Amino acid sequence: MEQFPHQKTVEKEANFEGDHCLLLLERLNDPIIKRQLIDMLYQNECVEAERIQKHIFTPFVLPNQPNLKCFKDEEGVIYTSSDPEYEPKNYRAKSKEEIENDLTERINLAATETPIDFSANEPDEGCIPLNWKMPWTKEKPSARQMNIILSHEKGHIIRKYGDLRDYFSKGFDTTKIEYSDADFEMDKMAHRKDDSDDEFGEELDKEQMKQKTILYLMSGNEIAERMSQLKNYFGLKGSERFTVEHLLYARKNYIADTGIDNRMKHFFQAITSETESTFIELINSSGI
Repeated sequence: MEQFPHQKTVEKEANFEGDHCLLLLERLNDPIIKRQLIDMLYQNECVEAERIQKHIFTPFVLPNQPNLKCFKDEEGVIYTSSDPEYEPKNYRAKSKEEIENDLTERINLAATETPIDFSANEPDEGCIPLNWKMPWTKEKPSARQMNIILSHEKGHIIRKYGDLRDYFSKGFDTTKIEYSDADFEMDKMAHRKDDSDDEFGEELDKEQMKQKTILYLMSGNEIAERMSQLKNYFGLKGSERFTVEHLLYARKNYIADTGIDNRMKHFFQAITSETESTFIELINSSGI
């Protein structure tokens, strides 16, 4: 079947072979993307401040840390500070100037430091374990795959979108996610390693594990970094527009080309014909 010119262009852009971390940092220095990012971080700050005002806080003392002022909200989230005058209710949203200063520090951190160890733990923004195996293949990642994962984790250092679930949810329909028996078995194995998380494990049935997985995948932080993976895949260096043609091509080819399926299968399933246009606007306007 004959391809249209824009289809050929998208195919030519795909499979960026350069360093995804450097590409991420270059994109975030684009003035349009950086302004979007600051606006998003400010939005997240305002949502966080509003959320905290609605909570009820109970003081408590952590063992062996009597000088640390601690509170727990009704959802079990712990808040701590070494400031003896600390009160969670006094939290205020940072100004855009403060947010930009903090952002500059985080970008510099992501650009200059990559903590590693030789464990087999799951990668996160704090450390990249060199003996980790990808749970979807049970194999160690190639150098290119590790670079994709590293860029994802460096994005977490920079973009703090944890309270923007509702903002991003408009671009997805999670009822379309197909959670297989193989997904369930993979999740049980992955979370069995984390003894500190009692919510995950064999006591959860398939439907419960599916809901936990969706809750994780559809957080603002995780959506943003998977959007970033897609921009990296096409080598977007600045504020070039990510189009529906990019999305359609990635839906068919991203996982096969990269070997990376950190929930990308479920991510694509949740972008439907009804949410597609909203997703396109979000990926182009959210500091990605």
